[in-house]
Amino acid sequence: MAKRKGINAISVIANGIKKDTPYICWYVVVRRFPVNRFKTLDEPQKIFDDEQILKAVEEMNTLSKEVYLLDEDYSLCLLKINDNKESLLDSVRRLYEKQILITKEKAKEEGIEVKVHSNKKNLQFELTVSQKDEKRATACLCGMQFTLWMPNVRILRAITGLTQTEFGNRYMVPMRSIQNWELGDRKSPNYVHYLLMTNVVADVARKC
Repeated sequence: MAKRKGINAISVIANGIKKDTPYICWYVVVRRFPVNRFKTLDEPQKIFDDEQILKAVEEMNTLSKEVYLLDEDYSLCLLKINDNKESLLDSVRRLYEKQILITKEKAKEEGIEVKVHSNKKNLQFELTVSQKDEKRATACLCGMQFTLWMPNVRILRAITGLTQTEFGNRYMVPMRSIQNWELGDRKSPNYVHYLLMTNVVADVARKC
């Protein structure tokens, strides 16, 4: 059953990239934390495995939703990337900046004085409010951290529909590296993984 869901989710992802719209779709994990709670940021960020993300993608598609609750503190959100105008990380930064503005507007509507502490490097922002406003702020505001979903190479290859040999030839990756990455024997460097992912998304979007 889990395998069937994974295959369906990969189809959803591929179709989201291929859509004939001004944007292509990807996913970002958003962490929420309460106001006046800086110590929360010292805690390790929870890691959701790819099977959990694929299941969430399938549910989002079934329910026609752009946000899916992974647990009480984390959500998976649909990321709309302006095709040919921004990178995957640029689109996450845009979402991050947009959410800060939304948070400020919400605080203004509620009559709450809030200070936003922005950490652009880690794509996270914290909120502080006065003690008198803390109860109301906790009910409607929260700090956030944004993390681009970077699936393993097996899933990236599945999205393209290519064999290991075809995938290696297309992206100039040694067969042994692909096999090691897919089996989990080794992990690709983050910068290599990101560059490979951006190329896969771009190629699928162009239907190459």
